[in-house]
Amino acid sequence: IAVPDEAPPVAPTGSIAGLLVQCIDNEPAVLDGMRVLLEGWGCTVETAESSAAATAHFALRRQVPDLVLADYQLDRETGLDAIAELRAATKVAVPGVIITANHSPDVQREVRARGLLLLPKPVKAAALRALPSQAHLRRQAAAE
Repeated sequence: IAVPDEAPPVAPTGSIAGLLVQCIDNEPAVLDGMRVLLEGWGCTVETAESSAAATAHFALRRQVPDLVLADYQLDRETGLDAIAELRAATKVAVPGVIITANHSPDVQREVRARGLLLLPKPVKAAALRALPSQAHLRRQAAAE
């Protein structure tokens, strides 16, 4: 009796497995935590402490991230600057999220003006997981 091959598992709609996520933060412990969390969800994660390091990753791999998560306050720049640098280097308007404890209206306006999303600290895992999922769904819709 022949046993039919099982169909491969199908990723649920909105699955973030397989996304390349660039995380930018000046605190190595935060980057390590983001890597563990996102890799646990099946993402490939690149980490960098600055825009220079993030663009160096791109220069080496020539692979544009599906999403950039950047802390607002970095050492010598803001996350807004870092995402702008990465977008300029890749020539792609990569979806980006600014993570910040600064909840001021000025920061909120600046984030929106640059076409980015804002994720307030402290970051909740469910909120973080929804962001790459939304980026993935948008990318799928654009490809169809």
